[in-house]
Amino acid sequence: MGDTQWLTGTVTRRYLADGDRPAVELELQATNQRGEVTTPGHATLLLPSREHGPVRLPDPPGGATDLQGALDAIAREWR
Repeated sequence: MGDTQWLTGTVTRRYLADGDRPAVELELQATNQRGEVTTPGHATLLLPSREHGPVRLPDPPGGATDLQGALDAIAREWR
């Protein structure tokens, strides 16, 4: 509480994800005024491309058509 945080990120990989979807992987971190990394993280972003067109999202888990169906499909994978 009360710390100043700077958020930074670095692209660590550019590639084509499944289905020829342009993607980048990022390493992220929040650093406080003392230089301590307080929140490390990572993310994968799907991007639009001149060559591959607009962003194409992956199919929802289990072919779900709504949020509850997606959550149920994810829960089944963990059982």
